[in-house]
Amino acid sequence: KNDAESFLALFSAGLIEESPEGRAERAKEWKNVDANGNGLVSLAKIDRWIKQSLVSKYGKCEGIRLWRACRLGTLRAFDQVKDIVPPRIPRKDGRGRATSGPGSLSASGNDFITKREFRLLVSLLRVYARMVDAFSVIDGGGNGDARSLRTVGSIGDYSDRHIDLTEWLEGYEKLSGSGFAALGCVTDPKQAFTDMYADCGERVLLREWCDYLEKAEVEGGTEMGRLFTTVAEQKNARDAEMTAASAKGAGKSSPAKPLPVGRTEDFKTFNSCFSFLSGKTDKARSSRARSWRTLDDNGNGMASLAEVDGWIKIRLVSHCKSKERGGAIWRQFRPAYLRAFKRAREVAPDERTKKSAQTELDGGEFISKKEFRLLCGFLCAYARMHDAFRVIDSSTTDDCGKAIASLEKLQDDRRIERQEWLCNYQKVSAHGLVALSGISNPEAVFDAMDADKGGMVLFGEWCRFLEESEVNAGTDMGKMFISATEGKKKKTAILRQSLAQDLTMEVEISAMGPTEELEKFLACFEELTAQNQEGREARGAEWSLIDANANGLASLAEVDGWVSQRLVRSFGEEVGGNLWRLFRPSFILAFNRGKILAPTIDVGSANTDTTTDDYISKAEFRPLVAYLCVYARMLDAFSIIDGGGAGVDANDDRRIELREWIEGYGKVASHDLAGLVGIVDPQEVFMEMDADGKGMVLLGEWCQYLEKKEVEAGTEMGKEFDTLANQKDTRDTKMTSASAKGLGKSSPSKSSPAKPPPITPTDDFADFDACFSSLSQETDEARLSRSRSWSIVDANGNDLASLAEVDRWIKVALMSHCENKERGGAIW
Repeated sequence: KNDAESFLALFSAGLIEESPEGRAERAKEWKNVDANGNGLVSLAKIDRWIKQSLVSKYGKCEGIRLWRACRLGTLRAFDQVKDIVPPRIPRKDGRGRATSGPGSLSASGNDFITKREFRLLVSLLRVYARMVDAFSVIDGGGNGDARSLRTVGSIGDYSDRHIDLTEWLEGYEKLSGSGFAALGCVTDPKQAFTDMYADCGERVLLREWCDYLEKAEVEGGTEMGRLFTTVAEQKNARDAEMTAASAKGAGKSSPAKPLPVGRTEDFKTFNSCFSFLSGKTDKARSSRARSWRTLDDNGNGMASLAEVDGWIKIRLVSHCKSKERGGAIWRQFRPAYLRAFKRAREVAPDERTKKSAQTELDGGEFISKKEFRLLCGFLCAYARMHDAFRVIDSSTTDDCGKAIASLEKLQDDRRIERQEWLCNYQKVSAHGLVALSGISNPEAVFDAMDADKGGMVLFGEWCRFLEESEVNAGTDMGKMFISATEGKKKKTAILRQSLAQDLTMEVEISAMGPTEELEKFLACFEELTAQNQEGREARGAEWSLIDANANGLASLAEVDGWVSQRLVRSFGEEVGGNLWRLFRPSFILAFNRGKILAPTIDVGSANTDTTTDDYISKAEFRPLVAYLCVYARMLDAFSIIDGGGAGVDANDDRRIELREWIEGYGKVASHDLAGLVGIVDPQEVFMEMDADGKGMVLLGEWCQYLEKKEVEAGTEMGKEFDTLANQKDTRDTKMTSASAKGLGKSSPSKSSPAKPPPITPTDDFADFDACFSSLSQETDEARLSRSRSWSIVDANGNDLASLAEVDRWIKVALMSHCENKERGGAIW
């Protein structure tokens, strides 16, 4: 947080105060920003002002570092503020010279802020600097120090500009004191993470992070939330003014322009440049051969995305006979090139080098001459899709040519919102795409396109929807997509077979055996599993260390602490601590296996339903230690394959991929695990381990597979698993029988009297229900009562009530109903 505090120190609270001193300070800073005095400031000027201010205060190196760290927050603050004051067209005289006066409202986008928006900008700069700081603490596992925050503004070693679930679960508690309502008390971190990612991409981007925090602040009615509410209200007022001006102008203007249908001139030029190359005639083949020689200038038979991109530009410039015109078309359709390249490179396997199989399987970076014809066809197909996408995304008028002010802020943002689609879908009906012609229910079509239900259609979703429609309709374009899909399947099968054969032949597999660390771990715990007098005495002594409070139960935290202490006692603090950290992922597996053997007993209070199934009992202690040894052995084998060797390094990602398995399965053949011995077809074994079919084996899947193989082989370990499973079944049978027997008794037992079942609602609920149930009735008296209650909830009279306002009203109503502040507050 040092960086955020340094940033906030520059833009002090005095700069945003509504006082004479605050206004004077803002006027001084505004003069520094608006150097040319035209009353408008662009993002570039704001960015330069912040950079200069930071450098002036903290020096060049530190100032530039802070500037880079908070740049993303600067961009978001500017985007939020720039649309508050409506843009205006300067008033001009008869000769076209600018005159004094406010001018008329402009229907074009607003790329500047005015002096009126400057105070809100500074306020949001402070807020978003803190949000970016909090984001950086989680992203990459940073601590909010200079290193971790720096990488948010620029791609670095510690940040990938998104937060995944693992990072969130490991770091969310660090932000409990960050001052944000959404982070102050996270009771269900997984649900909070799900609420954050709006696009269902299972990772949280900075935009989604800020949206989530803003929403919580607004709902909580905090000071920060009131700031966001102010910005939203001013934007709504601006939109209303723009809509009114647009309607007024529409009444005076000439008849609306005819609805634009069909492809744009830019696309027609692009298509005429490349469509011929995808043909199957002799003339087309000859032209393709010449074009390939131009593209593959180094003669290696491959072309990268960069080479394809450069070739497209050169060809367009030559075709248009104009550098500017060709360059403009090249830039416009660039988003289509990547999709076309990815589609084409998946078709033909590379037959030149033996070691290309894994590279291509992972998504090769080149296309071959065999894939060049399809590349040209895909370029035209995706350019057509992009042209239609851009027609809708760039429009600010409806299908009758009427200007829609609210579309301005959605214009050219590389996504199609529902309103944009409904206003403009007819403009692309003649683009030659099946899904866009003859649309009778545009709402349903939008829902079908919006695959992730994020309320917007991205270019990827747009293309996938159009592709599927072309395939289903059996068009020529659809047949091209089918051909590519079939080619991809064949290529994948060939590459997988080649990879398995090559690695089996080339990799010299030598069994490593259990690591030295595993030997030490087993030596420390295996003696406690002995079923003799010495083993029982040793377990008794160790149990007294775990069960320090003598309640006969041990939690996962207590077991974890005991394992650490025993390892440190045996090998010293450094070696013991390293062993504890190395095998720690296996402890929870052993704990969960061992805790379900003894009969379940309710050990919770009246307000909780905790049972002994949440703990390890003394009867389950020996199986627990046995499982610790078993799962440590499995984890040791897992770690040897994950990353390509023993120990933990940068290549360890806690999952085993096919390449790692094929290269390393022989290294663990002497780990004394039945599932790892005598493997004939490693690829088939991998597919069996990969239970969810996602192309990787996680530790849980790995252990489940090895357990199953031990039981099938009838090994000592397998018999242990089988015995413990039988014990669990016996326990479950006894529990079921006891439950049925208890239900059959007419009176409770003397030894353990049964609690009388609650047959009526509690007094707390009775009071709560009496307070509010009458408000839900459909009577005149209830309507009058609801009207009075609403006037209390909606104190500001805006006909809206936030969660915070409803919560506060419930509290006040209960206190009034109970005529007792403490009683009402307790029920609330």
